[in-house]
Amino acid sequence: MTHSTPIRVDRQASDEDFAVAAAHALGTLQQLTSRLLDSVPGLDPSRPIDVANFLGLDLKLAWRMFRLARAADPFEGCRHVPGAAGFRIWLDAVRRHGGTAAAIRESEVAFAGLQEVISRYAGSRRNFEMMIAGLARPGGDDRLDFEQHRQMFLGASYVWGIQARMVFRIDVLAPSQESGKADLATVRGAVDLRRLRPQVSWRIRNAGSIDDRGIHRPLPNRSPIDVRCTKDPATPPLLLDRCTSPLPEFRAHDLGEGQIEFEVVGGGVGRQGEQTVVAAELIRGHEPSHRTDDYHGVHHVFSLRTPAETAVFDLFTHRDLVPKGKEIEMIHNSDLHHSIERDGKPHRACDRLPGANRPEHLGHGLDRAGLRELDWYREMLAEVFDRIGWNPEDFELDRAVLNYPPVPSTIVFEREFPDDERPVLG
Repeated sequence: MTHSTPIRVDRQASDEDFAVAAAHALGTLQQLTSRLLDSVPGLDPSRPIDVANFLGLDLKLAWRMFRLARAADPFEGCRHVPGAAGFRIWLDAVRRHGGTAAAIRESEVAFAGLQEVISRYAGSRRNFEMMIAGLARPGGDDRLDFEQHRQMFLGASYVWGIQARMVFRIDVLAPSQESGKADLATVRGAVDLRRLRPQVSWRIRNAGSIDDRGIHRPLPNRSPIDVRCTKDPATPPLLLDRCTSPLPEFRAHDLGEGQIEFEVVGGGVGRQGEQTVVAAELIRGHEPSHRTDDYHGVHHVFSLRTPAETAVFDLFTHRDLVPKGKEIEMIHNSDLHHSIERDGKPHRACDRLPGANRPEHLGHGLDRAGLRELDWYREMLAEVFDRIGWNPEDFELDRAVLNYPPVPSTIVFEREFPDDERPVLG
């Protein structure tokens, strides 16, 4: 038997090395392209259509070169860099219309340098663009990010065999009659849920509470918000008017520690089996309203498990429970390795996915609570507040909307309690 000697490859380059190399390669190519575009005699480079007509280029290629030259950030320009054949056509056109040999040669060298960076750090153009997406400036061109998420949605739908037009979670936090506690009304739903393969499972859990040590706390004082829905623990607390009729059949699974998982049983595939399922429950004395040894803040968790076009997370907080100087922070965590819902362990910093760190604050009440994607959403919110007898004008709304959110992942809304241990209500 022969033994081959392992091939040793130096892969000790740091993240900073990649960022510097990519910025230099893209920035150089961008600057030279802009200079070349402006230097062609007689060309007005103010519009892609003018560039295409003057140089005799395909409009798509002219648009690419125009966007590359005018990008506000070299990382944004990455997605507009053409392939080798397209870049050669561009340079040939510039040469025919008076571009200098020296400037064209500089551009050739810069393009070759970019290919070297791609080969060394990424191995392929597709991987390079995904790596670059994490370096682009905030508020820049996010179409690459959007497209990657859309492709992930399609792939996950195929792999898991299920998808939804929208998934949402609404948490409403209010003072409790129990001293030092807060009540929670929570609504969770999947809109236009469809199986893409027969016998695929879809499940929804009842709401839970996990303290800072990762221990699931039982919540005995829970009840359906829709009083027409049975209190039978084997049946989910549905909001009946918002669910597809006839209702799907459910099978309950006891997970222990007060956690019950409801599995949708049966149903068709595709649009013929499309369902909307909304569950809503009220939990009295859900968690402390102030800092304790086991609770250092308010943490609301939305576990994303269903491939969806849109995910909406709304948090309504009673004005008496909003501490001064303590804003809501939004964290989007990968559940690739573990889940706080399942394991109870907090995520690490390395689990954080890129994105905004704060949800959008929409003020008091329901005036701005509607959703363009779901015409009955605001009406449903009004119904929930009416059923539990709370005035929506007393509540502040913070919202996160994610298009094609990755699954499995978790959105967390966090707000730390004040340092003292007195209830927010005083």
